[in-house]
Amino acid sequence: MRTEYQILVIPFIRETKDSIKFVVFRRSDDGCWQFIAGGGEDSETPLEAAEREAKEEAGLETEKYYRLKTVSMIPIDCFREHRNKKNLYVIPEHCFAAEIEKDMISISAEHTEYRILNYDEAYALLKYDGNKTALWELNEKLKSGKLPSQIKYTLNNYAFIDSQNLNLAIRDLKWTLDFTKFRIYLKDKYHVTKAFLFIGYIPSNQTLYTKLQNDGYTLVFKNTLTLPSGKPKGNVDAELVLQTIIEIDNYDKAVIVSGDGDFYCLVDYLIRKNKLEKLLIPDRDSYSTLFKKLQRHISFVSDLKAKLGYK
Repeated sequence: MRTEYQILVIPFIRETKDSIKFVVFRRSDDGCWQFIAGGGEDSETPLEAAEREAKEEAGLETEKYYRLKTVSMIPIDCFREHRNKKNLYVIPEHCFAAEIEKDMISISAEHTEYRILNYDEAYALLKYDGNKTALWELNEKLKSGKLPSQIKYTLNNYAFIDSQNLNLAIRDLKWTLDFTKFRIYLKDKYHVTKAFLFIGYIPSNQTLYTKLQNDGYTLVFKNTLTLPSGKPKGNVDAELVLQTIIEIDNYDKAVIVSGDGDFYCLVDYLIRKNKLEKLLIPDRDSYSTLFKKLQRHISFVSDLKAKLGYK
């Protein structure tokens, strides 16, 4: 459900100490230039809404968010969801600045193009007064060195990892994932405080299980069967889905690690509940076609060989 507030996000880039650029976007529906804007959903805080909109509209993933003082009031006639609400006439627009790098930007279908501009150029292009006021505030604070403190993150995200899908995919790519590095990556990149690793149990692998536990994984075992080929099989799909739902009130967002289409219904549910942080697919070139429509929610482990592979 749409909340009764709007958010505005101004992405900016520090090229040098004395050179700061701002990113403006051209809307695909009316062709006007503005910053990232959107409404909150369900129980989102303004910051959570700002992060989500920035990811959806421009592919931005940064922790460097700053709350601005500017708050514009927008008539409800501008919003289809609010037009018929009694005793509601305007809604507030909360403004944030987001410090980014140039290579982060990847626009959605909501925009046809973006430009990286200095203050005067950006100000001249913007259509809405609220955007201009927020930009003026941000620019003045950047010039004076009085930007407010970066918003502190205390996220509590959980990861749910299909170990078989992950292992087999990476092995097919002819490299080996360093699970110690992977656990650190999940913590640093996605604020994962608890990582559930779903894995088939083989008694002779006890040394491996102990190492994974020491690396910070919570292991969830599935009894294995021996196939005619002699290979063990332990499907963990049901356990992963069940654990994700059991824990749903204990985490802020979930990171699902698998490319198996059997998890599409789970991922879709998490998206609708604003509970998905990221779908991490092991192999960019081999995963379920069901996930093709979820591109903005996806990253690929296969792109991280230099960072997460054994040296």
